[in-house]
Amino acid sequence: MEFNGLMAGFYRISLLISRMAYVNILWLAFTLAGLVVFGFMPATVAMFSVVRQWIHKNADVEVFRFFWKTYKTEFLKSNALGAVLLVIGTLLYVNFQLVQAPAWWMMMLRYAFLVLSVFFAMILLFIFPTYAHFELKLVHYIRTALLVAMSYPHYVFAMGVGIYGLQELMLFAPGFIPFFAASCVGYLVMWLADKAFKKLRYMPGTRVRSTPVSNG
Repeated sequence: MEFNGLMAGFYRISLLISRMAYVNILWLAFTLAGLVVFGFMPATVAMFSVVRQWIHKNADVEVFRFFWKTYKTEFLKSNALGAVLLVIGTLLYVNFQLVQAPAWWMMMLRYAFLVLSVFFAMILLFIFPTYAHFELKLVHYIRTALLVAMSYPHYVFAMGVGIYGLQELMLFAPGFIPFFAASCVGYLVMWLADKAFKKLRYMPGTRVRSTPVSNG
């Protein structure tokens, strides 16, 4: 059945809402299936990969099969990347806390760690879109995410503002959090990152992941 005009708009909106809720529930279920610690990274990578298909107009992708396939395939690699990010984040936090003395050289170190923390935050914003969009060696995901973020800082700013806005919206209506929080953030971040990726010229050592016609 085909809809026209206003009904077509309502249909597209309702379809998008149901898809966002579905992929959010999948993300939550598979994160818990991996005991959170081991499930968060592959589930988030899988969610971003599904959202990327939608952004690339591949609406016919079979969500559960594609999500599960990505989760299994990227389980070890994504968790290894998560471990690297955790180590980097922990080292930055610990060193930032240790540098508290009022000495001038301590203040310089503190500012240096603050700048590094900003770079790290930029990496975190782009790391999942980069993982979903490119096929890279493990260590190159961090480098590529940082290079893209630094090349297009206005998209980083837009991500930050968008995430803050979604956070305020979810706090205003907390009942939506289990159904839309992760998927809405994922869609926003992937949509903005995809715009940055389209502006990129060729980057040595990178290969864009293919967009399947179907998952049959």
